[in-house]
Amino acid sequence: MKLLIDYLQPFLDKIQLSASGSEHTRRAYKRELENYIQFVETEKGSAPLLQDFNLQYLRKYLIKLNKTLNKRSSSRAISSLRSFGNYLADLDLLPANDWNQIVLPKTTRGLPHPISVDRVFKLLKAVDLSTKYGVRDLAVLELIYGSGLRRSEAMNLDLEDLQDEDGVLMLMVRKGKGKKDRLVPTGKKSYETLKNYLERRNEFGRRQDPLPLFLNCRGKRLSGRSIAKIVEKFRIKTGLGKNVTPHTLRHSYATHLLEGGAGLKAIQQLLGHENISTTQNYTKVSMAQIMKVYDKAHPKA
Repeated sequence: MKLLIDYLQPFLDKIQLSASGSEHTRRAYKRELENYIQFVETEKGSAPLLQDFNLQYLRKYLIKLNKTLNKRSSSRAISSLRSFGNYLADLDLLPANDWNQIVLPKTTRGLPHPISVDRVFKLLKAVDLSTKYGVRDLAVLELIYGSGLRRSEAMNLDLEDLQDEDGVLMLMVRKGKGKKDRLVPTGKKSYETLKNYLERRNEFGRRQDPLPLFLNCRGKRLSGRSIAKIVEKFRIKTGLGKNVTPHTLRHSYATHLLEGGAGLKAIQQLLGHENISTTQNYTKVSMAQIMKVYDKAHPKA
């Protein structure tokens, strides 16, 4: 009899090769499916077989999830299980797709939480440029905020992705979310800080990896986790809230562009959003800020 876990790795390989796949998505699916397999093994006292991917166990598992996870996390787990079930059905390994009967819990997308221009500048000014690490860290922060990059996009930048067009630095952001490429500009300040870093890039490790733009102390590609720690270091140093992350800088980039008069369509392209509805969330943020000012300042509010 075939064990259920025997089909996990082929499924994960298929996910990674798909148009919307990514290492992050693959890890999330792996985690969710391993949790289900472990649950069934505990329930029946032996390793789950292929036929143990059924509505009976799925319902028991989801009851457990609903007690421990919020709606968004439960929805993510259900989506992983559905995808796996459909994969098995496509291979004619299971007779029916009972898992599609399970309804995803309704979730609401939270609004972005940008910080003000003054707070962004406070964060950037906190970087000590007397060390090579400070020069690198400032370049990372300036590019994320100056070009609205996701943490993974900043991490995956290569030297060849830098394009100087008449004194304007353009970034070829390759395979962002949805595995789509896009070309984005950077500001003069970002350009300056990046040039300063490039002059010292050869100081990172004895044997530098020739491809990555940002290197760690061993000369290898700077990880996404390290980028998150860079932001955390300076938000603690400046006393900014715990909710300030690399994605906060991306949100702030978009909000500040909107407040400066940029159109939604342009912001959508710069951020690499597939749907304009995602970009429209920033209009809600701006309106919420306007109403706060109104309520505070207007005598009839």
